[in-house]
Amino acid sequence: MRFLDVVEVRAEHRLAHDDVAIHVGKRVDGRVKQWALPVVMQDVTDDFSYTPAPHLVMRPEQAQQLLNDLWRAGFRPTEHHSAGQFEAMQEHIGDLRMVVKTLLPVREVRAS
Repeated sequence: MRFLDVVEVRAEHRLAHDDVAIHVGKRVDGRVKQWALPVVMQDVTDDFSYTPAPHLVMRPEQAQQLLNDLWRAGFRPTEHHSAGQFEAMQEHIGDLRMVVKTLLPVREVRAS
């Protein structure tokens, strides 16, 4: 089995610290056998004209797990919509309202 097949990346919202902790571990037979060490920052002495290797590479399902953890912790994407996208969404919502009114007429309910 490849290394990436058993790596787990999880996020924990630590309210007492006002931060998000990212945990990276390697599971073998369902148990964590290794933990990633903290990232160490190093000063760059040149113009940083090269691109370093990635610090972490994840499979799509691992990235999805990380996103799920962040969502459960209350984090949501910051979306940027253009004016055209917003207008299209408003029109779509109007269309959906019309469909709902047509297919699901409102019935009066009388109290007994």
